[in-house]
Amino acid sequence: MQIRSMLNWRDLFFSVPIEMTLLFLSFLSANAVSQVWHPGMFAEVLVFYAALMACTIITLKIIRVLFPPLDGHFTPSEHPHVLYIWRLINFLSMTNLFLLYQCSLLPTPLRKFFSRLLGAKIGKGLISIGGLIVDPYAITIEEDVLIGHEALLLPHRFTAEGLDRARITVCRGAVIGARSILMYGVTVGEGAMVKAMSLVSEKTTILPYEIWGGIPARKMGELPRPAEKVPRAFAGWRDMIISPMVETVLLGVAGYAAWKLAHYLHFGFFGGAMLFYVLVVALTLIALQLLRWVFPFKEGRYSFKEHPWVCYRWSLHGFLCIMNLFLHFQNGLISPPLRRFFSQLLGAKIKSGQGLLSMSGLFQDPYMLQVGRGSVICHDALILGHAITQNELILSRVDVGDNVVIDARSLIMPGVTLGAGARVAPLSLVTTGTKIPPGETWFGVPARKIAEGQGISRSGFKTDIGDIVITAGTKLGIFGAAVLGTIWSFPFWRGDGFAGLMIFHVLDVSVALLVLAILRRVFDFKTGTYIQQDHPDVIRRWRLYDFICITNLKFYYFNGLLPPHLRKVFHRLLGLRTSLNDLFSIGGLLLESHMITIGRNAVIGLDALVTSIQVTDNSLLLGQVTIGDRVLIGHRAVILPGVTIGESSIVEAMSLVMPGTIIPPFEIWSGIPARKVGNVV
Repeated sequence: MQIRSMLNWRDLFFSVPIEMTLLFLSFLSANAVSQVWHPGMFAEVLVFYAALMACTIITLKIIRVLFPPLDGHFTPSEHPHVLYIWRLINFLSMTNLFLLYQCSLLPTPLRKFFSRLLGAKIGKGLISIGGLIVDPYAITIEEDVLIGHEALLLPHRFTAEGLDRARITVCRGAVIGARSILMYGVTVGEGAMVKAMSLVSEKTTILPYEIWGGIPARKMGELPRPAEKVPRAFAGWRDMIISPMVETVLLGVAGYAAWKLAHYLHFGFFGGAMLFYVLVVALTLIALQLLRWVFPFKEGRYSFKEHPWVCYRWSLHGFLCIMNLFLHFQNGLISPPLRRFFSQLLGAKIKSGQGLLSMSGLFQDPYMLQVGRGSVICHDALILGHAITQNELILSRVDVGDNVVIDARSLIMPGVTLGAGARVAPLSLVTTGTKIPPGETWFGVPARKIAEGQGISRSGFKTDIGDIVITAGTKLGIFGAAVLGTIWSFPFWRGDGFAGLMIFHVLDVSVALLVLAILRRVFDFKTGTYIQQDHPDVIRRWRLYDFICITNLKFYYFNGLLPPHLRKVFHRLLGLRTSLNDLFSIGGLLLESHMITIGRNAVIGLDALVTSIQVTDNSLLLGQVTIGDRVLIGHRAVILPGVTIGESSIVEAMSLVMPGTIIPPFEIWSGIPARKVGNVV
């Protein structure tokens, strides 16, 4: 059976009027405030967005009351109304609430309350939701649950045969590891643990205090059952009393200082808001530095019961980071060239020197991280300096040697040592305490050695004066053009700082897109493997192209702030070869779009990664990626350069398709690395 388009007449006749009504009501609210208050464009935009959020949440509540979501299997022919209601809820959530719903710009402590507004059943206590919750109305989370960074709870599956939906239940005290996925119908018992980067298959039941891990997840052991209920440090009185007091002091001081400065400098509402945010960031960085200086974090295992204050100090440090520094610390909104300096402010030891130090990944507990010269940390790689078990906190330093390559979507656990010139392949999990010798390549979940290094240190990429001059010159040219355009447009914004900033941003993005189009036109990026010493011009052009994408277009290109149904148009501007006559969902990220072709009605799942580029040692691999008609790429799957996927094929969730792989039409592939597991009937 072929994968069908998700649209029908209901999407045009019902969804569009509903969305237009919500936008109109929000516009009326902003206009009413403007008539009474005259606060300026910035405040009007905030009122408009707040009204849009409120109207959308109320509308979603009404829809759920009138059409209660049911578990089961629903087909397009027998249950068209059920599928439409599901599509409508997702459309409104991902369009009007996207920044908070799927992109998770909300700090972790606040996601609990937002998810409740969308129908999630969440218990009492301080629950950490570091991951993403899709279809919250079909999820139950009990008290004292810990959901790790970028874990994904997905209570539905949409395939050619229709929609499968079943409630996910996470019982009291359970721990869901970072980057794990819980599929529909999963039940995680009390006190159980799902290890990092695991895929729990649909309708799996994990019994209390069991340990599960792997892709797909299997039972790996059991945890001791406590003789009595032991409260977690994350829900202790310290977190409920001291942390809010510290936060209140920081916000109060920043607010008072911003108000005084804005009044003295005659700033408007927007200027005052910017001053407030800058002061909050500065004061938080100072407070965190003082905390680390007075109470230095040391490696070790700390019991919640025996070392409560050590656990609390770590919790306080993390709380301040993800509340006041969240956009830079955990969400990665700052571009990779700046992330190095920000990480150093949070205690990371990063060596400088000749070479390309790319920090496209994310680091938790930066004070537990050391990175050598010339290392490449690729897109969305995650390095953790801590681990949480049932009753203790583990802190252990991660040591990354010189010229190390940590490839896309890899996860490095605490206590890992990567020798000089080592490489971790894409979508790999390096488990706690692993030591990788110099020059070796490791791959898999968990990662194992697949290539010898003979103790050598690979050279990595080198940066010369030509790179600096060309890159800086191009960047300054784009910036200068945007500034001149903003100045010339002064009659349109007349001193409104927010309006001027928005005009500058639009011009900056537009000029960057034009420069990238010229680069693609003048310098054809051809498929192949390029070593820097043999092809320095190719490497230089690639680095210039990539630098412009991740600095000028960061919000849309690398971070995915655009809702999925708008990403297609944006990537078309970056050279993506695809049709505009159909609707497909780009729920993931496309890197180097100009070397990617996507057929009609293809679906790219949530947080999937399709890349036509791969950094290997001191070389660069470029390969055209071709995705056929009606292809379904599962959530968190990774498609590497040179891959061709035939029509109506399926790549299942958390699968890795290796470079140069050809998947014939109507086949199902799964695994790391992906292999054929069946056929599409």
